[in-house]
Amino acid sequence: MMTGQYPQRHGVLALTHGTYLYELRDPRQHLSHLLRERGYATHLFHFQHEAENPRDLGFDGLHGLNEPAGRFETPAFESHRSAPLVADDVVRFLEGFGANSDGRPFFAQVGFFETHEPWDFGGVEPDRERGMWVPPWMANTPTAQARLAAFQGSIRTLDHAVGRIDEALHRVGLAEDTLVVFTTDHGISFPRAKCTMFDAGVEIAFVVRWPGGGLTGGQRCDALTSNVDFVPTLMDWLHLDTPGDLDGVSFASAVSDGDAARSEVYAQFTMPENQARMVRTDRHKLIATFTPNKAFGCPVDLERPGTFHGEPPLRLIDLEADPLEANNLADDPAYRDTRERLSASLIDWMQNVEDPIRDGAVTPPFHSIAMRDLLPSVG
Repeated sequence: MMTGQYPQRHGVLALTHGTYLYELRDPRQHLSHLLRERGYATHLFHFQHEAENPRDLGFDGLHGLNEPAGRFETPAFESHRSAPLVADDVVRFLEGFGANSDGRPFFAQVGFFETHEPWDFGGVEPDRERGMWVPPWMANTPTAQARLAAFQGSIRTLDHAVGRIDEALHRVGLAEDTLVVFTTDHGISFPRAKCTMFDAGVEIAFVVRWPGGGLTGGQRCDALTSNVDFVPTLMDWLHLDTPGDLDGVSFASAVSDGDAARSEVYAQFTMPENQARMVRTDRHKLIATFTPNKAFGCPVDLERPGTFHGEPPLRLIDLEADPLEANNLADDPAYRDTRERLSASLIDWMQNVEDPIRDGAVTPPFHSIAMRDLLPSVG
């Protein structure tokens, strides 16, 4: 979303901290650099997932950053700021923007820890005030209801923080001319969702509003889109020149006219214990799993975590006939043509982005660092 390029091309295949240490091949690919070069003041508030050191990302201002962990440590939860505190920082920035502005428009990237687990972060209480919704691919059990109530409490805290930022935009007279994007970086943190290629794992929240640009009125866009499409779309909306090395395609016309921007979307997940690739159309999905992995039954039962079985190397799903993605059609003769077509499409994509998984399981940069440190010791 912040580069308009696929992870295989920009280099951050997984996390940038802890035992992974992936890095952008060129930090100037980041949206902060792109917008600053086009006349914007750029500001980061708290949390980001694009660099181990946020100072590499080219922001003019850094606000309320969590304390960095050591080179080989994952940041502790306690080092993060809660959503109300992050909202405080953004509101102060907006209230002082008129007096402190140098005449440039601004880009503010606001990162919240919520709704990451633990869902009681910051003392948040479970929320059942408006009832409970249990996804149909999840068994409706007491454990599921308790976890979803905690999740809803985190959602409500985040929603209130975003609401305070929205109120500040209106209060200082910036709401009309500010493009607001609310989004997430993956699906919800439950089994058979986050860290998987099922729809519950790859679908994200994505809400935009810009009254001055005509983005208002509760419109719903059903076109297939990908995170890589955001940068070219943003450049279209802002009438800025688009970099020529992007993988994404603009969905601006899909929002305004209902035109389909693309017929297929792709996804990848690269952790040492879970490496998969996916291609999805409006009806079918093909998932290729490259490492031995767990596959949870459908509906997944949070009270019986032992109900999973081995994930097959290929999983083909007919989303129209099977919206819960319960049945694997990869070996069904009736779907042979669909499997071959999607397989060819996925292979072409992997070749075009020079996906390292074509040559075997991918090891994180931590492995190279260990080898680098080991060899001088031997020499």
